[in-house]
Amino acid sequence: MKGKYTKATLAKLDASRFSGISIAITGCSSGTGLEVALIAAEKGKHATVYMLNRKSERATAAEATVRARASPTTQVHSIECDLASFASVRSAAQELVTKAGAHGLSVLLLNAGVMAMAEGSTVDGYDMQLQTNHLSHFLLAQLCMPALNKAAGSATGARIVSVSSNMRNFGPLLEAKYFKKFAGPGSLGGNGNSMFRSGGNWVRYHHSKLANIVFTMALNDRLQAAGSAVKALACEPGLATTNLQGNAIAGGGMLKSEWWILNFFFQSAQDGALPALLCCFAPDAQSGDYYAPGSFQNFYGPPVPLARAGVFFNPKAELLSMHAPSRALLWEVSERACGEFRL
Repeated sequence: MKGKYTKATLAKLDASRFSGISIAITGCSSGTGLEVALIAAEKGKHATVYMLNRKSERATAAEATVRARASPTTQVHSIECDLASFASVRSAAQELVTKAGAHGLSVLLLNAGVMAMAEGSTVDGYDMQLQTNHLSHFLLAQLCMPALNKAAGSATGARIVSVSSNMRNFGPLLEAKYFKKFAGPGSLGGNGNSMFRSGGNWVRYHHSKLANIVFTMALNDRLQAAGSAVKALACEPGLATTNLQGNAIAGGGMLKSEWWILNFFFQSAQDGALPALLCCFAPDAQSGDYYAPGSFQNFYGPPVPLARAGVFFNPKAELLSMHAPSRALLWEVSERACGEFRL
């Protein structure tokens, strides 16, 4: 499936936006993350693309594909990073900051994610979805702040971009219990694979995706208060055709009948990558912005902003994302798991 809106969106981005940039992307062995990596490598001049993935044949093939498409002056590096392990994240961050060197890091795209997985723990004891989708990204951003600060005052600037989902609005406010360690069956909501009936697998996914936007807004608050030039933005891909759905169905976390209902609204991975692309490179993007597909229920369509500078245009539809106490709660439980986040 080819991108319907890709050409028009790229036309809005001046080539200079990709010049000299350094971008690190988690989960870019396929799907929307790979699409952003390909565009950054191809459009960039004297650019650097860091691909953070688990070690796999697919990751190796993705790196080869990006290298083949890259401009002659673009560098492409792979860094092994397993978000289900804090130790792996710390190792990846150390390697990334070292390679970024004096020039720093222009963009950190926190893209990787898993969906509708059964209740269970990572090696660190946390739920797989909550750690992969939020906690490890919180840790990675924390550890990459020195590199981001170096680039913040340069021509490229510095941005932290989180990838959320419209599932952030289908569930309750953030609850601290989901960010605690697994204490046995049922302690993190149990199992249930119906998205429409709020099965346990989907409640945890909702919390992880709500955490992505709440983290962005909380980080934006702190960056603004500190007078930092680093920007925090977020986006959602809509219903993009990636491996996420297939993996969820294969793992028993998603009902095929529910997937078929939504299947009519799916768009390509190329188009699903466009909100992230604007967060990363749009010249008018501000800290606290949120981009999403602009058509029905934000399922598909050309990318549009839903929020500017931390304010949603339709606040009644974003009560969960804009809930101020959730920001304090998330920051507390995240720092408890990952350590202090120093700007």
